[in-house]
Amino acid sequence: MDGAPCPAPREGVAAACLALVAAQIARLVLAAAEDGADAAAAGDALGPVLVLEVADVHRGRLSFLVVTELLRLRSLWPDPASPPFLYVLGATTRRALQALQDHAALQALARQGLVDFSEVDFDALCADRDVNIVLERCKRRVNGHRPWRGPIMPILVHAASALRTNAFRVTDGDLQLGARDVDIEGAWRFCEIAPGASLLPGSNPGGRDDLQWLLDDYGAEFFAQNAAFSVPVAAIATLGRLREVCTDKIVGIICDRGVVNLDQQRGRRAPAPGLNFHALHRIAQSRWHGAVFTTPHCATTVSTCIAISSRPGCRPLTAQLAVQWLDSAPRLDVDAYIALERSVARNCANGDTELSALLAILRLANHDPHVFFRLRNFIVGQTPFATPRQAQDLIQDVAAVRARCFVAPYTLAGTSPQTTKDVAFHLGRVLMGLRRYASALDAFQASKALAGEHAATLYNIGVCAFHCGTFDLSAESLQKSLALNPHQPGASAWRARAIARLGGIADHDHGLEEE
Repeated sequence: MDGAPCPAPREGVAAACLALVAAQIARLVLAAAEDGADAAAAGDALGPVLVLEVADVHRGRLSFLVVTELLRLRSLWPDPASPPFLYVLGATTRRALQALQDHAALQALARQGLVDFSEVDFDALCADRDVNIVLERCKRRVNGHRPWRGPIMPILVHAASALRTNAFRVTDGDLQLGARDVDIEGAWRFCEIAPGASLLPGSNPGGRDDLQWLLDDYGAEFFAQNAAFSVPVAAIATLGRLREVCTDKIVGIICDRGVVNLDQQRGRRAPAPGLNFHALHRIAQSRWHGAVFTTPHCATTVSTCIAISSRPGCRPLTAQLAVQWLDSAPRLDVDAYIALERSVARNCANGDTELSALLAILRLANHDPHVFFRLRNFIVGQTPFATPRQAQDLIQDVAAVRARCFVAPYTLAGTSPQTTKDVAFHLGRVLMGLRRYASALDAFQASKALAGEHAATLYNIGVCAFHCGTFDLSAESLQKSLALNPHQPGASAWRARAIARLGGIADHDHGLEEE
């Protein structure tokens, strides 16, 4: 039995504040790069950090946010003129890879030498085949013959649990092998293991030894009691086998739903949902002699850093990386952030939250566009009451949100098409409320390019263009708005004013509303 079929990938809880997670990953990348700079100063020249993200889940959004944050922190690079990293978007299918390569925002980063693309064969990582990572843009192969001279940092944010997993159950001292039930989503079927059958088929010989050790360890632990557990075969293989193509160390960053101790698995008839972090940690520490850090609160979503040495005498976790993790760990506790955001949103619904609290939440989320979108109506409603200082800060907040906007190039397999979040439209509404008409006009134009022509968007373009003195654009946009919605409030009057200005006729403001 060759592992359980993988469930359709889902963005998961971390996607709710992905910019926050991305900011911490960026800082960990810089910490690993600083290690390389120290090694170079000691005469051991290392290359940049090779960041390898399993990109199928977030479809380029996470990589865009991480690289955007790294560019914002350029002054902290060991050499600001030379990128200390290469961010590789790994896709499991050629179609997904092509969609990522064709994305305009990712192309722009690739042209700067910051981003590359690769088709990742997880079957090869799990099986007895050579690891071979082909970097599509720079035409380079990373393998055992041509290893990467520097740290490799695999990033699995809600990706590890979507990869190949084996499930087992201990019943009355007998070990049973599980397979996903094709009729019931998320369910497992268990059967007795035939004598002499391989419990972990498809694994490379070295990996089989590690995984067999884990099974023996779990079997001894659960021998006298019933329990069910999963073995994240592909996640373990990804971390373990990358050592074969790296001359320095592997620093894996994993964020997912899952379990972190044995007590969460005792007495279960089926494996706990999510990733078995406990299994990963056990192998990393006991078999690979690596260092493991994890977020302190593990209610739903867990984030962990696993550092493994690829060569004798190389410390898996240096002071820079350890200190940065300790600083980043509280911010990677996405459950705590989500609880705080929901509390503020409930207060907003009751009319009890001020603009300052809304902006604090947005800044804590590192100006994530999805967070802004969830709070958009509350922020727009409070904008007219902003103090002069709040207005100045809000302009910067809007710019930061817009810089992080990213439209995924394709829909996740197995899911229905998602409506694109038109963040630019609502950023334009905020800017209109601040009477920043030129910036608002630019935002509404971006909204039109993304989401198409809608009566409200064209109306707002017309009003902003009027205030900017572009009366021909104003009249044209308002006419299109009326064609789509003849009853669009205020459109006829604003169009009359724009036509009057075009004809050199003075107009009179009759208390027209701008939105």
